[in-house]
Amino acid sequence: MMFYYFGVITSSHAFAFLSQADISWSVNGIPQGVAMHCLGQVPIMVKSQVCHLRGMSPKELIEHHEEAEEMGGYFICNGNEKVIRMLIMPRRNYPIPIKRPKWQSRGPGFTAYGISIHCVRDEHSAINLNLHYLESGSVMLNFIFKKELYYIPLGFVLRALVNLPDFHLCQELLRGKEDNTFLRSCVVNMLRTVGDCGCITQNQALSYLGERFRVK
Repeated sequence: MMFYYFGVITSSHAFAFLSQADISWSVNGIPQGVAMHCLGQVPIMVKSQVCHLRGMSPKELIEHHEEAEEMGGYFICNGNEKVIRMLIMPRRNYPIPIKRPKWQSRGPGFTAYGISIHCVRDEHSAINLNLHYLESGSVMLNFIFKKELYYIPLGFVLRALVNLPDFHLCQELLRGKEDNTFLRSCVVNMLRTVGDCGCITQNQALSYLGERFRVK
């Protein structure tokens, strides 16, 4: 794919630097030709290799109504200067353990330890979830719903996601750590809390959560 510049020379005008593309393709190694297609407006970076300002001296820049010390490195879209800034995004659907002291101020029993997950669905909708480790050994899930922050004990979420009895849930959570008595007690207490609220089955857990997060 090759891009050709046909925009304005100076960046002082209220126009964008645009380009179009010539696309060549082949089938089983046999060239099928070249076609010119407009793929939309593609801004070109000022003073890049395809910009007319590249290589101009300060005097030449002034003659083209530009600043003598024009550095470039930005884009012009509809007459506005745009800068692309790299944002560091967490890995998708991957748990990242974090120690963040300010988490301790989120409520009684909260510790500085937790897990952050950037959950992304197939259609690219995303939500950030945090699993907070509490002093009691249980886990609290927090998320944003309608621009408000909510906390749910992890046991309710597990009960609502899978239709399994407590015994099988406990086995799955303890897999590979069967001899860890502390972890076992934490899991048992977490599931017992869910049962004490009347959520014995998956449908009961879904109803319990649905009543509290019903769309009005």
